[in-house]
Amino acid sequence: MSKWTLHINWDANILLKSLNLRGLSVGPKFILPKWSGMKNQLWAWNSNKAGVYFLHQEMERFHNLLESVSLGDSSFPRRYKKMCRLICDETVKNIKKISNQASGEVSLPELNKLFLRFCREYQRLGGTIIITLNEAEANLAKKLDSPKDLTFFVASSELSWDGLEELSRLKIIDFINREYRPLFIDNDIEIIKKELPKLPLLRNKIIRHIEKFCWIPLNFNKEIWDLSFFLNLFQSYLKDSYDYRSRIKELEDYPKQMHENRKKVRAKADRETKIIGDLLEARSYVRLYRANVYSLAYYSAFPLLKEISKKVFLPFNLLRYFTPDEISAAVENGRGLTADVAARRKVAFVMLVEEGIYRQMEGKEAESYISRACPVEKIKDADKVIGVCAYPGKVRGRVKIIFDAREMNKVKNGDILVCNATNPDLVIVMSRCGAIVTEQGGITSHAAIVSREMKKPCVIGTKVATKVFKDGDMVEVDAEKGIVRKIK
Repeated sequence: MSKWTLHINWDANILLKSLNLRGLSVGPKFILPKWSGMKNQLWAWNSNKAGVYFLHQEMERFHNLLESVSLGDSSFPRRYKKMCRLICDETVKNIKKISNQASGEVSLPELNKLFLRFCREYQRLGGTIIITLNEAEANLAKKLDSPKDLTFFVASSELSWDGLEELSRLKIIDFINREYRPLFIDNDIEIIKKELPKLPLLRNKIIRHIEKFCWIPLNFNKEIWDLSFFLNLFQSYLKDSYDYRSRIKELEDYPKQMHENRKKVRAKADRETKIIGDLLEARSYVRLYRANVYSLAYYSAFPLLKEISKKVFLPFNLLRYFTPDEISAAVENGRGLTADVAARRKVAFVMLVEEGIYRQMEGKEAESYISRACPVEKIKDADKVIGVCAYPGKVRGRVKIIFDAREMNKVKNGDILVCNATNPDLVIVMSRCGAIVTEQGGITSHAAIVSREMKKPCVIGTKVATKVFKDGDMVEVDAEKGIVRKIK
């Protein structure tokens, strides 16, 4: 049995994840001075899995300290939320300033100083992470009337960046449908692109949208959303005859409705339940806000990182496969980083911290360690999976397993989306499907938060759904019970 407990899935951006690792090693000292940081961490990925793992005992100590502090000071969740947002916003602002100073005129020592300043700023984001146990969510659920109450209790009443992007996107689609529907229905994307300069009002709406939201998928190791991506998206919505007007109303009403629902649930809870619920809500809000800030901060650093990639003779998209120390040494010494090292690390890489001592592995050594330390989950039932309710509801539909956004077209209205975990690239699929089933994630995960905004039945944390089901299986999703089963 592995000593490590999976906390969250993550991607293979070694540069950024190294900085998160450092931030976690320090911890949220700004609000939790008694915590000395996570001294044991495993960040690993290969072709089969990617994740961040901690020792359960250390997670338990962190969680118990959080509960103790929160119960002793009921303002803790609110202060944590406020201070984390301030840190996130300051980090983006500071990284923009740092990155704008990078240019071909900057000397290597000065460029390295800018890079190290960027690292210190980005590392602050990792220091805002707090860890709560799944057991806390389960214990809270037992004190409430239904799983639906739990979703209302821990859900933020503010729209996520994903929700704000969707609302803006749907308003553009409404405008296109009223003014330029034939252009998008009858033509391919290249023709639409050629026509856009002749339509300045539409073009400006789309460009403003891209500039505001294009960076969202970066934290999930996805490419920036560009013009082609959005034009394809707009066209898909129009051809699907998607009821975007109802969805616009849902998104606009979401903050008020969620606030009212949460207020009703809290009114029935005792003091301890309220405080723990507030703590989980604060974590849920900060987690998604920070996930988007990870992307925005990285995007803001592009001018600096692109300048560095030139100096170390490496394509920009491969810089992510090197640690901050490796990049800094290469810049300082004016030497290159090699693409073959990046290629090995893309396949398999491990960052391991044990009792504060760091080491890393790649290639076969990493593969071997992952197979020993991160065993594959065994299938206990070939006909059903059990997870946690993120948003209630009961539906039936055909399974469509998605591993990558490029497969999104195979999902039709009412299908059951089954995936390892969701990300912003899959939001259009999530809006189209009848229910969402994920292997990973808790009630504060991307899938949970977006499913609540979409009011889609959602079961999370099933661990083996993509292995138990196959495309085309007819299943019943009973989200309130957290059960997804095949229908014979």
